[in-house]
Amino acid sequence: MSKTPLQIQSFLSCNAYRSKSDWEMIAAFCKDKAEFHIHAEIDPVNGLTASNFIDWYEHGFGAGDIVQKGDETLMLGISHFKATQSVAKLSDGKILIQDIEIATEGLKIAPDDIQLDFRDAMFLQKLQFSWKDMKLIQKYSPKVNERVIFHGDDIKGLGVVRDVNVQTGAVELYCYFIYETKQCGFSMHERNIVNLQDFWFEPMDNGEERQSKMNGISCQRRLNRELSRYGKTWNERLHRIEPLVMQVPIGKTYWYISDKMVLLQDVEKGLLLSRTRANAGNYFWKRADGEEMLARWHEDLRNRLAKPDVNTK
Repeated sequence: MSKTPLQIQSFLSCNAYRSKSDWEMIAAFCKDKAEFHIHAEIDPVNGLTASNFIDWYEHGFGAGDIVQKGDETLMLGISHFKATQSVAKLSDGKILIQDIEIATEGLKIAPDDIQLDFRDAMFLQKLQFSWKDMKLIQKYSPKVNERVIFHGDDIKGLGVVRDVNVQTGAVELYCYFIYETKQCGFSMHERNIVNLQDFWFEPMDNGEERQSKMNGISCQRRLNRELSRYGKTWNERLHRIEPLVMQVPIGKTYWYISDKMVLLQDVEKGLLLSRTRANAGNYFWKRADGEEMLARWHEDLRNRLAKPDVNTK
């Protein structure tokens, strides 16, 4: 029963170490499993030994786990080696907030269907687990056009939100990057990557809504660095993915669509007019790209004229 990086970090922040050598062995074990910046507090009597930690990592319970104790279904918060905190329980389909310490004896991870019931109840009550406060809090709902950091059970990533459906939980992204898989998408319509039920979100902008210790500015740079591998960047002002280089070199030819819906050719002179065309997306390096877009525009206009509400008065 391995642990997520956030569970490891929260567990180590709540427990002292038996000796310096125990701390060093635990730090070595966690080197590739979590960001390890926890201060080494030594407690020769009650502190963790390296073997205690390995036993917890393989068999114990971590913050955010949904467990069963007898007939009760609980969510855990702060976890010590021999005791843990219950921050909520599921009762008659509803989440009841609580704050009690319980022994780890007799606990077991809840079956998948029970965990799903618990998470569905959290979704309906708009709750999420706070890794900063180690308790359930009001769920942060990402906003349209917002740059966000998203977290799942085994992944974390970066993205820009295009649409949020609070009824179904569906979240559509303009673009995204996932750290663990290095997967990057930028179609402007990235669906089925994240959702409100299985992921929690925080804004990239550093502020009170932040739950993790990830640096928002660094995240913004990382997202654009990953997009740049594909020759793209996120334009925050215009809310779109666009090429790193929007305009051809001065003296080179480009194409644009005129107000008469004709594809025309021009030479790049570095003037405001060509920058305006590029910002509007009416700027094509290749004639074929311009012809393709012009055909789409003509088709859209024909379809619009067929609508029953056009010129009915």
